[in-house]
Amino acid sequence: MILDVRSAGEFGAGHVPVALNVGLGGQFASWAGSLIPMTSSIVIVADSEAQVDEAQVRLARVGLENVKGYLAGGMNAWQEAGLELALVPQISVNELRELIETRPNLQVIDVRRPAEYQSGHAPRAVSAQLATLREKLSQLNLRPTEPVAVICAGGFRSSAATSLMQQAGFTNLLNVTGGTKAWIDAGYEVEMPA
Repeated sequence: MILDVRSAGEFGAGHVPVALNVGLGGQFASWAGSLIPMTSSIVIVADSEAQVDEAQVRLARVGLENVKGYLAGGMNAWQEAGLELALVPQISVNELRELIETRPNLQVIDVRRPAEYQSGHAPRAVSAQLATLREKLSQLNLRPTEPVAVICAGGFRSSAATSLMQQAGFTNLLNVTGGTKAWIDAGYEVEMPA
């Protein structure tokens, strides 16, 4: 398991293909513990050795102690070696609104918990909580080559979700920065489930 602990923006700008993004900000240990199988060997991608050390301590707190190596210094060494980068474009809620209005093939996935989704969501968003996303992807009737905008509350969980979706073969992903909070703060229409 390649675990990229950098921020969503840094991850989106370029990362090791098939890496899982769980940023050190937010609830890192709990999300890492729920998304990484306990038997996985882990290689950490971070901006610094201090972040690698922090990640190892926090992973150990949830029983993930099989760290085999790390790549510190972000993606510089990876790029210098001429290795392929994967990308996840970051879009604002303004850009999401425009895409919803102009792209009928845009798929929108809301990875918040069901109770959060029930309290209101962006138009056309389908609920698929992050905790069970890997298992539920095949049931969502998504088209892996069509654009998929992924949104959560603030941008942390949606970045983790885009990394899981890339692992599953999705090739046209967009991470919504600021999430549903930014959508609501912008005064945009919120749909309520029927």
